This record gives sequence, structure tokens and C-alpha cells, in this order.
Amino acid sequence: MIRTESGTAGTGKPVQRGTDAERKLAKAEAKIRKLEDKLDDQQQQMRGLLSQANNLESLMAERVELQAEIRDLKAEIREVTRANREQAKKNEALQAEIARLKVEANARKLAA
Repeated sequence: MIRTESGTAGTGKPVQRGTDAERKLAKAEAKIRKLEDKLDDQQQQMRGLLSQANNLESLMAERVELQAEIRDLKAEIREVTRANREQAKKNEALQAEIARLKVEANARKLAA
């Protein structure tokens, strides 16, 4: 049997306190689950962002190291290029000396 309550401003509507409370409780639980799911998603997103940030920091550190290595290699290239030019000049001087000595040797043979 459905009871009516006199405190309903005389409307005579059936009292559904138990089902209203259950419905509100179910809504609250659903909202809590939804918020917990949202929190889990946000935590997962934060972990992903932290991972990306750590990877970015690692890449930035590697970039700095590589820039230093590039500077060192450029300096080494300049030194090797300078040494190569010096050797090329010495080689040219030696080739000229060899040519001069050959001419002198041929002149001596012809004079003898």
C-alpha cells in the first residue's frame, strides 16, 4: 500500500522517500565514478606529459653535448687543414728542389 503524507502541502502524492534516496545515491555514485575515471585519465595524461618532459630534457642535454663535440671537431678540422697546407707547401718546395737538381744533373752530364 502506498502512503500519503500530510506534509506534502495537500497534494496527496505518494511518498517515495526510499526510491528518491536510492536514485540520488545512484546518481551520486555515478558522478563519483565519472569523476574517478576523469581523475584516472588526468593522472595518465600527467604521466605521459612527465615522460615527454623527461625525454625532452634528455634530448636537450644530448644536444648540448653534441654542440660541444661539433665545436671540438671544427677546431680539429681547422688544425688538420692548416697542417695539410703546410705539408702541401713543403711538398711543392721539395718538388721544385728535385726538378732543380735534375736540371743540374743533366747539365753536368752534358758538360762532361
